[in-house]
Amino acid sequence: MKQQQSKKVDNKVTIRRKDKHVPILIEELIDYYGFGKHTIKMVFLLSCVCFAYGALTNILANVILINWACEPGDRADEPQLVWATLCIGLALGSFYFGWLADRYGRKLMIAVTTTLSLYFTLLLCASESHFDALLILFFTASGLSGGRIISNYSAESFPVKHRARIQTVLGLSSSLGSVVYSYLAYTQRLGWRHFTLTASAPLIVFIVIPFWLPESIPYLQMTGNEDELYRVFQHLAESHGKNLKRRTLLTARTIKNRGNLPTLFSKSTICGTLIVMLLWATSRLSMSVSTVLHYNTIVFNKTTCPENQVDILQSLSFKEVLNCKHSSDVFYVSFIGSLAESIGLAITFIFINHVSRRFAFICLLLINSAGFIAMNICSVATIHTALVLITMATSASFFQVLCIFTNEFYHASVRCTATGMFNFISLLALVLIPILISLSFALTPIVVTVFFVSFAVLCCFGLWWTRIKTT
Repeated sequence: MKQQQSKKVDNKVTIRRKDKHVPILIEELIDYYGFGKHTIKMVFLLSCVCFAYGALTNILANVILINWACEPGDRADEPQLVWATLCIGLALGSFYFGWLADRYGRKLMIAVTTTLSLYFTLLLCASESHFDALLILFFTASGLSGGRIISNYSAESFPVKHRARIQTVLGLSSSLGSVVYSYLAYTQRLGWRHFTLTASAPLIVFIVIPFWLPESIPYLQMTGNEDELYRVFQHLAESHGKNLKRRTLLTARTIKNRGNLPTLFSKSTICGTLIVMLLWATSRLSMSVSTVLHYNTIVFNKTTCPENQVDILQSLSFKEVLNCKHSSDVFYVSFIGSLAESIGLAITFIFINHVSRRFAFICLLLINSAGFIAMNICSVATIHTALVLITMATSASFFQVLCIFTNEFYHASVRCTATGMFNFISLLALVLIPILISLSFALTPIVVTVFFVSFAVLCCFGLWWTRIKTT
């Protein structure tokens, strides 16, 4: 790549090359215009959407689940059904809308998923039968899967040196949404319909946010839309007080097979795809185990739980476990857990630009493994609780680094499809959480620890052996 030169003309900067016939790459232009007020506005708007997504996802996973379980009636399997519906909706939505984002644009799919989330949330609040509510819950969760598309969009629209931190900020916004609404659910005594309706109200405003955002620059390049590409860069240049010459733009080249799933398993990418798939599975396993341990440690150790609870809980079903406590205790668990995850994401924001992705993966896996092992040794309740919260924080950090890594590893033509596919596979595993809660009373902690550590060792070996690199 030939060296660039900058020359001041009438107090404005234009980019020139020694060879005028060599076009400037799109990535060079994005980096050249840098981080300015336009970028800050985009990050703020996307953070607002992620905040709403995180809040609604938390409400659907806790408020509805717990309130339905606490309603009178013999529906012993309903909490599992609610949880499975939520996870499957998120999984299918991630894959389907991710593929559509590669085919028809990130901006359009962000607007579509936000609209679907609001529409079906309103229907959910108005539903009268449980069957209707379950069906609507599935489509609501599918709409909330748009959070992953926002992550893909942010990986393509900002300068390279800021992308990792911006994606972390968006993840932190989603986690803070969960923190805020968990706290409100814990302190305010509202029915699940009123509370869900209150949380979905901001989406009315957020629907129009995608129309204020420019389309993803790599997507415009892949579709051959040179005029729109120039307009986006012209607006970016004017916002940052710089000038743009039309001849500096790279000629767009149409890629027809966008979102082509077999591309992920081509000879050049199959090794990396398998490693990334293993990392996603390990990440969800770590988050699931730490969440279950957090639930057991905090909820079942509160003073309002019956005495000799260990003997009692071993014979309880998942529905009875939820009914064992007042629903506000579950919101307390969600609040503390989301707060720990937010702290983990804040720490990720600090170190993400200073270490390689492979080093970050290995360190976080080792910390998590050490935390799980220490839980089996420690018998002090306070220290045990602290270890659980640390593993929750490192699990959230690991997942965020993994999302950044996935966006960097795959080409823009299959980036959303890849993220959706991995999210699809890992979310389906979350359907097993009720089973894990039941098994956690039967299995010894050492068995769970050995199971996770074996996954962690396999991931570390795969990362070290393949030495896959990102852009």
